Amino acid sequence: MQKLYRKSRSSCYDSLFTKANFAEELQPDVMFEFWSHLLKDRVADGSPDMSALPAVGKVIEDPSSLTQLFYPDEVGPCKMAYSTAAGPDGVTSKSWNKVSARAKCKIYSVWLKTRQAPLSLIGSRTIFIAKKTDASSPADARPISIASIVLRHYHKILAKRLSLLLENVLDQDQLGFRPFDGIGKGLGRLDSLIKHSMEDLLPISISCIDLEKAFDSVLHPSIQFSLKAIGVPEDFSEYIKYIYDNAFTSLYFKGVLSSPVRPSKGVRQGDPLSPLLFLVVFDNILRAVPKYEGFKLPEIEHPVNKIAYADDLVLVADSPLGLQNTFDTTSLGGDWAQDQHQEIHYLPVA
Repeated sequence: MQKLYRKSRSSCYDSLFTKANFAEELQPDVMFEFWSHLLKDRVADGSPDMSALPAVGKVIEDPSSLTQLFYPDEVGPCKMAYSTAAGPDGVTSKSWNKVSARAKCKIYSVWLKTRQAPLSLIGSRTIFIAKKTDASSPADARPISIASIVLRHYHKILAKRLSLLLENVLDQDQLGFRPFDGIGKGLGRLDSLIKHSMEDLLPISISCIDLEKAFDSVLHPSIQFSLKAIGVPEDFSEYIKYIYDNAFTSLYFKGVLSSPVRPSKGVRQGDPLSPLLFLVVFDNILRAVPKYEGFKLPEIEHPVNKIAYADDLVLVADSPLGLQNTFDTTSLGGDWAQDQHQEIHYLPVA
């Protein structure tokens, strides 16, 4: 199984689970109406009020690497996988990988210093992946934005730079999109909590919170707020603003392509920078969890009050009252996202 995973992750997944698919009755017009509405409608006028969120605890110590010019020793080894789908411009990863690293460095350095990329590359095609078998609702779809290979390669390099800087900034209980096995670490932490509670007969309360369509609900001004809060240089943050202000996409489903849509919220799923941008915004929420609540493990100095994997959040306390207080004092909705809903699942441990 490990060999199959290294060779083909999709084949490994298919061998373990029933392949998800869309029901025949789900038509493109229904899908397009739902997702066009979700991506661009009902966004509050003006900038969101982020004052209710706590200040980020840490800032990037030396952010200058984000705005340094590009050199071949950085760009050359960073290749796009041949299996990566081409964007609307038709440029394939194979053809772009053949372009010299020196030429790419010149192009990317200009984009970085001018804080913009060609508008022709910013457009994308959005496809949909079913979350379950015979998915009959548009809500059961996960949108994936496929932009130009050229732009995604540039963002892949920027994401690598940003990822290194975020390691000492993001909340340490955020285990998603980090350079280690976050799933294994999270499950191990949860297992330790439950075992310690049962072995020492200590009360513990745990709730699993599902933030519905969190990636698709992030307000774009909250991205700017969060980048500024951690000390990201203006060249970088203004480039991100330019990309989101000018982004457009055409929805593609069952062979039908919609007219262009201009998203006014959500991060671009499928873009290498998007997971990190989401983590930076969501970090504000994690830091709102009160430190005085939680459950104490012998091997950890501070009480464990949360476990997060991207938008999957587990809140922990040593009593039902403490758990309720944690939920009440944490901004799980607020102005970082629009139309945010939560499903709360309590584990039968308390």
